[in-house]
Amino acid sequence: MWKNGALILFGLCFVEAQIHLIDSRCYLAEGGSAENFLASEDAAVGSVLGVLSINGDPKSDISLSLREKDSPVTIASLSKNIILSKPLDKEGLEGPASVYVNVICDRRMSNDPSFLIPVNIRVTDVNDNSPAWVGAPYFVNISEVTIVGTRYS
Repeated sequence: MWKNGALILFGLCFVEAQIHLIDSRCYLAEGGSAENFLASEDAAVGSVLGVLSINGDPKSDISLSLREKDSPVTIASLSKNIILSKPLDKEGLEGPASVYVNVICDRRMSNDPSFLIPVNIRVTDVNDNSPAWVGAPYFVNISEVTIVGTRYS
């Protein structure tokens, strides 16, 4: 009976060792293939636009960097934070209207190839541009029974 007990114990230890060898560093936590964030065009330079949901710890077992060197965002050192480094502008006048970068994730203590994780940042608009009326003033007579949504030119 002792032999059987020893065999069962050995089998459990073997299974536990196999589970421990599974390595999920550099994969997105939800199993996706890309990260998407929204950022307001009035976000301050230096603010955090989002936190990457990559498995692994940048302080110990992964390193993160951007493939694009002239990007309006950076990755904060030893973190997963995407930081705004240049102003954004939904109209594209004073900065980019959207940002698309690739994050390079390297597993430390491994010879495995790097993982490339696309990150898309969509810029949301704020009411920061007053309207310009060409040829103003305009005079229009509209009947009070006009259907809502009717266009006039």
